[in-house]
Amino acid sequence: MNGNWELTPQKFLNTHELAALLNKAEELWVLGLAKKSKTKIREAVILKVAMGTGLRRAELCDLRVADLSIGPGASFLTVRNGKGGKQRVVHFGRDLKTFLKQYLKWKADHGELTPDSYLLRTKKSEKYSVSALWRRWKHYCPKKLHSARHSFGTYLYQSTKDIRLCQKMLGHSSLSTTAIYSDCPPEVIAAGMENFERLTKALRKCTPVPAEQLA
Repeated sequence: MNGNWELTPQKFLNTHELAALLNKAEELWVLGLAKKSKTKIREAVILKVAMGTGLRRAELCDLRVADLSIGPGASFLTVRNGKGGKQRVVHFGRDLKTFLKQYLKWKADHGELTPDSYLLRTKKSEKYSVSALWRRWKHYCPKKLHSARHSFGTYLYQSTKDIRLCQKMLGHSSLSTTAIYSDCPPEVIAAGMENFERLTKALRKCTPVPAEQLA
């Protein structure tokens, strides 16, 4: 990314798209349990973790169960080999923590929980490949998987206004890279212009000020 990067609609998920995918993840989880479908269970995990942590595709594929810290007072994961070989800690919310606990219990019940097991696996492999991960994602979202990371950065900044926090969670070396998420998303701009128009309409209803008083 460079200084010309902008929050165009194709680069991140708007609030409606984000909500729809989160609802889809819940639906997949319930359906997966009911129909005993491992594929749907794993797809639910892909959607939830991608949107709830902002991990890069390779980071999500490389994530092991041992990298999760979800005990009492702990809600974070450790990226062991991020971009440039860097390690970082990524915190997440209470809802995702509860979900991951349920998923790990499911993995244990299905004989998938070992000290070295990856968080995600396929029918034939102990670990998801980046291409396989992308195929599962695009089954539910036409936008790139990286849009989940852009969305995480955008909404984390919108909700906290803490650019340093965003930098730490995303693992950016330069704060200038993270600063792109402080830009105004299109829907924020649209809401601002609507507010502006409401203000101008209200002003037009006021008694106009004589021109000589404005001089």
